[in-house]
Amino acid sequence: MQIPTSYQKKTCAICRDSATEELFKVSGEYLENETGDSLTLDLNYVVCRDCGLVFTDPQLVDASWLAFYRGCRNGSNQGESEENLLARYNSGPIRLSRQYVEAGQSVLDIGCGGGEFLFYLRHHCQCRPYGLEVSEILAAQARQRFGLKVFIGVLNHVELPLRKYDVISLIHVLEHMQDPQRALLELKDFLTEDGVLILAVPSVFKPLGGIRNIYSSHNTLFSPVTLARLCTLAGFEIVDQDTSADIVFILRQAKVATPQAAGSDYEKVKSFVPRYVKENLARVELVEKRLHGYLRHWRQQQSQVYIWGGGEHTRKLFRQFDFSGVNLLGIIDSDPGCWGQKCCGLQVVAPESGCRQAVEILVSSNAFEQEISATIRKLNPAIEIRTLYH
Repeated sequence: MQIPTSYQKKTCAICRDSATEELFKVSGEYLENETGDSLTLDLNYVVCRDCGLVFTDPQLVDASWLAFYRGCRNGSNQGESEENLLARYNSGPIRLSRQYVEAGQSVLDIGCGGGEFLFYLRHHCQCRPYGLEVSEILAAQARQRFGLKVFIGVLNHVELPLRKYDVISLIHVLEHMQDPQRALLELKDFLTEDGVLILAVPSVFKPLGGIRNIYSSHNTLFSPVTLARLCTLAGFEIVDQDTSADIVFILRQAKVATPQAAGSDYEKVKSFVPRYVKENLARVELVEKRLHGYLRHWRQQQSQVYIWGGGEHTRKLFRQFDFSGVNLLGIIDSDPGCWGQKCCGLQVVAPESGCRQAVEILVSSNAFEQEISATIRKLNPAIEIRTLYH
């Protein structure tokens, strides 16, 4: 089902009425979730000339995004072993959060997905975890796999078991929100007096977007400078941080009024973002050239091929490229919730099953391409692995 789209005029979440300058446009960006709901987006990214915050203007309203996210399963790592999951969190900047969660404390993870981060905190900190998630599919996965208490809805519109929490986490959530300053202000009402807010967002200077999806269609693109200004403006103080990959802030409510964090990333953003967009388009051309070569080879050799990845990246490939004449055996995905279902008309199977049969596997992922390739080599070293990005 095509979700109706509606846009509204936006101003900078930090400076409000300051002047902006256009950076780039994304026209006709098509997104489809796992239940068949779709959005077609026309996004205009601008930069605030005062602070350097990047955001879309006009911006898709929350109601359209929520309708899309309710049918999402993507982002969950149901097929990942608990050992690998814990190791992945321990190797990333989010491991900083463990130092600020104590045994017995209540933790509310907003936008908890499949519950992986709550599982990580419960394992290491023996806390009392609660989740809030808009997708019923992801909430069910979090309950079934990890035994978590997960509630469906959005903050202020769902009855939660506690009025206040010792720790609240937003992991890759704030960049999706229409008014991030208002969201931070609302969170203060749900934190205990000495409560901790764990905040993680991708950096505008370290994009995560995949093929023809520049900056992953996020509403707001933060830098460490602009996120710090936003947080202090909302009445938080930064007690710790890690900006080596994602921007991870550990925040507490300021006891006394503090001046807003200073600085502007306008010049840096103006230098980096247009160059990145140009380089990304050039990279997309190389990816497309590589895939066209694979398609010709598979048709000529009548190769038996699986595609690894049953998510949005694969659906985009099928919309943009002609796979006719290719002997596709199916889709491999590590999420047990996908097994036995169809993606792009192909049966989704478990990695162990697909890697027994395939001659070649196309890895349909940008962010996890190298990890998936390593998994394939462990399962069957004889398989010819075809990658798009590396």
